Amino acid sequence: LKKNIYAIQINYQTEATLLAQYALDTLKSKKIAVFYQNDSFGQEGLDAVNAELKARSLPAAIGVSYEPADTNFSAQALKLQTSGADAVVIWAVPKPGASIIAEMTKIGYAPKLLASDVINDPSLFQLAGPGIEGLVIPAWIPAYDDLTNPKIVEYQAFMKKYAPNEAIGGFSLSGYCEAMVMAEGLKRAGKDLTRDSLEKALDTMTNYTGSPLPSVTYTASDHAGIKTAYLQVAKGGKWVSFTDWLTVKQYK
Repeated sequence: LKKNIYAIQINYQTEATLLAQYALDTLKSKKIAVFYQNDSFGQEGLDAVNAELKARSLPAAIGVSYEPADTNFSAQALKLQTSGADAVVIWAVPKPGASIIAEMTKIGYAPKLLASDVINDPSLFQLAGPGIEGLVIPAWIPAYDDLTNPKIVEYQAFMKKYAPNEAIGGFSLSGYCEAMVMAEGLKRAGKDLTRDSLEKALDTMTNYTGSPLPSVTYTASDHAGIKTAYLQVAKGGKWVSFTDWLTVKQYK
């Protein structure tokens, strides 16, 4: 916990745990591998998957790493294939993530694929090729183009009025949600605004639903904000949502 930092987007641990639970409980995976970037970002994803496996007394995941400067991923694809994993969690930024999918497709290896939302980029479908079909990723904000959602209608109207030259999309929607939470905190802090009064106001924010996010909660000991996501699958060149909002299952 850092006293003056308040998060909104789900953290990597929550994201990876949700994916591991989906792979085990819904996909009935028997053996999981993790393709991960060899740094603290990638290690956090691998560690969270392994923590879930350990909680169930299952063997650790097969870890296959890459370096941020790597451009050829054929060796990693072969390692993943020879591991015998029936599900691969991809903990990578867009270009390496897309490249490993393309390489696995090239050698005829087609496990169930899951990935951090970090991989999500407009170029992903083109870079990954047909092997991306069926890839599952979590999403922590509602679909920016879902006009059946009144909060998204409000967001698009806001963008048209105040930021007409900015794109309607995930990045602007996340910024919009963050700004709404900040504005609510400032409002609750009152007219005599200080850093201390703002932190106290945020620390007592419980189930705030004024933004498009389903709920935001902070306490003095927990600044995570949200711990829920829904899953999307790559289908026909686009992302299709297929679950309700999910939270991590806890074990006694």
